[in-house]
Amino acid sequence: MALPTTITGISTLVSCVGPFISSGGNVYFFGVDGTTATTLQAFKATDPTSSFASIATQGQGQNIQGIAGYQVSDVIYLAMSMGTGTSDTTINIIYATFNMATDAFVLQENIQTGIDTRTSGGVAAYAVSIVFRASDSQPIVLYNGTRVASMGTSYARIVYARRTGVNTWTTNVAVDAGGAVDFVWPEAVLGSSNRSHFFFYDGALGWTQRHLTSANALGTKSTFTGGAMQGSAALSFNSANIAQIAPSAATANKMRAAYFASADNPTVNIGGDIGSTADTAQSGFGGRLFADLADLYAVYRNTSDSDLYVAKSTDNGATFAAAVSMFVGTIAGVPTNFSVDGDIFTRGSSVVIPYVVNDNGTLKYNEYVVRSIAAAAPVGGWEAQGAAALMLKQSAKAVGGVPQ
Repeated sequence: MALPTTITGISTLVSCVGPFISSGGNVYFFGVDGTTATTLQAFKATDPTSSFASIATQGQGQNIQGIAGYQVSDVIYLAMSMGTGTSDTTINIIYATFNMATDAFVLQENIQTGIDTRTSGGVAAYAVSIVFRASDSQPIVLYNGTRVASMGTSYARIVYARRTGVNTWTTNVAVDAGGAVDFVWPEAVLGSSNRSHFFFYDGALGWTQRHLTSANALGTKSTFTGGAMQGSAALSFNSANIAQIAPSAATANKMRAAYFASADNPTVNIGGDIGSTADTAQSGFGGRLFADLADLYAVYRNTSDSDLYVAKSTDNGATFAAAVSMFVGTIAGVPTNFSVDGDIFTRGSSVVIPYVVNDNGTLKYNEYVVRSIAAAAPVGGWEAQGAAALMLKQSAKAVGGVPQ
């Protein structure tokens, strides 16, 4: 059958996480059940051009408001934020894992429970992000922690938690600088030398980066230009480079890439606008980044036609080529309408950007072909051995869940 593939049974109110491909070639994504907001669904397709089906569920005590994921081989590490609604004051942060080799959720642990993450305006901050540090097999979760009072008003804060053992977490470690300002939209990316790079939005200064070393020392923060944007995205690529898509300070409704080489206290560079002068990239959607080896791809929604476009950079995000059409539909300018934390992968003979998109109320799985590959002939020749299968795994990260 032909793409896109229609998906039913999943809520459109929270970003889907993935898609991911397993060692067996199956495609998975995670989302909130369309009927029961407390249920996390794992969907699987042996052939994503045909259909997806639920193969595992995990129940929660509250409504799932935000999800993030990180793939290591066949294991997906998940972080979730739970709450009852916009002004919720008792939010839970949850950790879980899923094994694609066995099609089962393996564990679930509480990171923090009953916390008040609201901004100074009283809006609950549900965004959450996760990476897995190979040096000590520790997942690190970046999220909005308990709000802190300053000069008579409470403000949203960015914190991280680190798993140190079974159901044991070091939690609520402050990442932002504090003060009478909200810090929102946390996002974590794993860089070189098992260094974690934390992104978040400083309500006074703009987008900010701060790193955590493998020895758990926080570096100094660096703030770069760009206005507020919901559902921003960042990733690591080409061994040791980091890029984030952020609003342009020069052109309204445009995005630019912030990019740097992973290092302690790196200098952040700002690239040019993404898209042509005729485009009006929607900052409310925020865009997504993907990488194929050294090439960077920015996906965004154009406000003029509500379609998706993709632009390619071959210089780490400094400049982007003219954008091309990626998906024709009716995509609203909100971040939950496009899946997060998925990787570019190889399926068959194509290297693709896989995604789940909300097209005017209907979720669809689709792929954008980045390039085609030819499998090398195995020893003994094609006749004796058959065609060899190739798998390409790229590492990418984006913020999950809903705004704030």
